[in-house]
Amino acid sequence: MWKAPAWVQFFLISFCLTSGANAAEQTGSEYPLAEHRLFFEEVAFQDNPPFHGRASKWATPINLAIINEGLKADRKVTRQLIDQVAAVTQHDIRVTDFDDGKNVLVFLVRSVRDSASSRYRDTYRKFFQSDAAMDSVLRNLRRDQRCLFQFGYGAGAVRGGIIFARVGESETETAACLSFAFLRLMGLQKHRGDQIVSVLAYPQAGHLTEFDRVALAALYDTRIAVGTRFEEIDDLDAILKTALSRVLKN
Repeated sequence: MWKAPAWVQFFLISFCLTSGANAAEQTGSEYPLAEHRLFFEEVAFQDNPPFHGRASKWATPINLAIINEGLKADRKVTRQLIDQVAAVTQHDIRVTDFDDGKNVLVFLVRSVRDSASSRYRDTYRKFFQSDAAMDSVLRNLRRDQRCLFQFGYGAGAVRGGIIFARVGESETETAACLSFAFLRLMGLQKHRGDQIVSVLAYPQAGHLTEFDRVALAALYDTRIAVGTRFEEIDDLDAILKTALSRVLKN
């Protein structure tokens, strides 16, 4: 059983949508390749903990279990997103029944605070270094909180995570929470600008945009290893074009 050295909690942010860029004939995308390059550099190589300017992603298969208190529709939305992430990244993501060997748990719950604080506490205890670390997070939960994400990192790689998504109100809200959480789970960070249409800046969009999917595909390109710095990447344009080709076909 692994012990993640550090935990980071992320919350939803919002921004104002802006108009799209001009068509980029060389890629088949409506956005210039330069915009994808700038977005990818920001969300995959931010110089802050736990990344410190290096690429962080999964180096092992993801063994995921869905604990569902919601409706069949909530589980369907979750599976569709997982399938989309797996197709874009071509990473091994396995969804099976719950057991102690899972490195990702997705909870679809009626109340994030109640479920995280009491009902499922023992289920995800192993994802924290100590009870004190877990209690520190739980104390900050709001009664009306709709999303909670906790991810563990080690040696530059993502090692595990838990996601709580509140269900029962609308599929759009469930999709918004999960889309944002899964991008973070796969190793991307929040987008701080307001010029790019991305779930990482506007989670309420509720679906992965072209920028989100291209960044994911590029990060999981085999030419980018865990721990790679942005300036160490050879021929990033070729990687982004490969990513765009895959995304635009799906």
